[in-house]
Amino acid sequence: MSERRRLAWHLPDDFNARTASEQAEILAWVRSSVLSGGTAFHRYHAEVSKHRFAIRFEGVVEGVPLRSGQKLSLRPEFAPPPRLAREMADLLRFKTRTLTEVGFQRSGVWGPETASQKVEHLGLLFGALAVAPDGVSRGFGLPRERLTFALLVSPAVWDWYVQWRETRRGFYTGWEAEMLLLAAALTRSGTGWLRQSPALERDHFRRKHIRH
Repeated sequence: MSERRRLAWHLPDDFNARTASEQAEILAWVRSSVLSGGTAFHRYHAEVSKHRFAIRFEGVVEGVPLRSGQKLSLRPEFAPPPRLAREMADLLRFKTRTLTEVGFQRSGVWGPETASQKVEHLGLLFGALAVAPDGVSRGFGLPRERLTFALLVSPAVWDWYVQWRETRRGFYTGWEAEMLLLAAALTRSGTGWLRQSPALERDHFRRKHIRH
């Protein structure tokens, strides 16, 4: 599953329309030239894999298993605070159930694989916000009890995170673009989950905004 997600960032847009032999050739090239060897991308993954920082969501919501990320190597208890875990469960219910709750609107539904991917990516985001700034991963250092999806309405949070990813890796990939698309979807007028969660919005404005 992990390799398949990494492969997806390097496949051409018309990959599924190509012949089986062409697909096999492309996959072989990506594995040998990008995911292994001495490329910048490979060196990045080899280094960061030694320093896990993601928050690990566990459990099952609407049939979707929550097994995102890896526990922080030096702090095996690095799990989401109860509030953040509840918010993640609410988001998954909103995006995966067949029908939305009365009064909610949405654009698009997440299948199990997409939902699992989003959980993993959000676990990395919140982990980066929480990990210590003076450690190897050089995170933001936000106390875990302050982690909440309400933070994601702030452009400053996304700006910090995207720049942190680029600084950590040394270059941008389609991953950052996908995360910004997620940010836009969560805050979109009319159908965004955050837009339709006033309790989160009130909590956001009660708390101090993240600043650079």
